[in-house]
Amino acid sequence: MADSLLVGDPRSPRTPNLSTRHNLADKIERCMQDDGHDKWGFVIYRCSSADQAKCETFWSRYCTAIRHRLERHGDLDFFESLDITVVEDPVNLDRASTAVVREREWSAKDDTSEWVKCQRLRFCIQVDDASLDSVVTAPTTPKEYPDGFVNLIWKRWLPEDEDDDCWEPLEGARCKDVGWMRVALRFIVSMYCHMRDEFAWDSEYKRPPEVAIH
Repeated sequence: MADSLLVGDPRSPRTPNLSTRHNLADKIERCMQDDGHDKWGFVIYRCSSADQAKCETFWSRYCTAIRHRLERHGDLDFFESLDITVVEDPVNLDRASTAVVREREWSAKDDTSEWVKCQRLRFCIQVDDASLDSVVTAPTTPKEYPDGFVNLIWKRWLPEDEDDDCWEPLEGARCKDVGWMRVALRFIVSMYCHMRDEFAWDSEYKRPPEVAIH
C-alpha cells in the first residue's frame, strides 16, 4: 500500500495513488463546497514598487507554480476558479509593513463562522521587494517549479504580551511568532489547503528569514 493511502481513506478519482485526504484538488473542492464559494486562493497585497516588467515576471511565475501543482494532482480545472485578487495602493502600500496590511480589510464579508475555517479570509499574501526579487531572480526551467517565496500573513494574529530578547526584532517584534512567515512559492497551494486546519499555523510556522515548505 502506498504511503499516501491509509486504511479507510478513499482513493482520489483524480490520482488513484493518493487518497482524497492528500490530493490538493480534492481538498480545494471540499473547501469551496463547505464554504459555499465558487473561488479560492489568497488575496494578494502588493507592497513593492518594482517596475512593471519585474511584476509581470512575478505574476507569470506565481501562476505557473500553481498550475504545476494542480497538474500534478490531476485537475487543472481548478486553476479556472483560482481568484487572483491583487490589492494595489501605491500611496499606502508601497514598502508597507505586514502590520499595515493586517489592518486593512481584504474581505467585505466578516462572518464569524467563516473566520474560524476559511483560509481565504483568515490569511493573505504580501508581495514586498524581498519576496518579489526572490521569485524573479530565481533560476527556473520549463520542467521545474518556479522558486522563491511570498509572505503569508495571519490577519488575526496578536503580539505576545512580553518581548523575548533572544529573538532579533522583526518589524519591532521580539517574539518567535511575528504573525507572518515566508512560504516557498512552489508550496503555496499545499499551504492554502493545510491552513484549513485551525491549528496549522502553529505546526507550519517558520520565523523569517527561514522559509516554510509543506
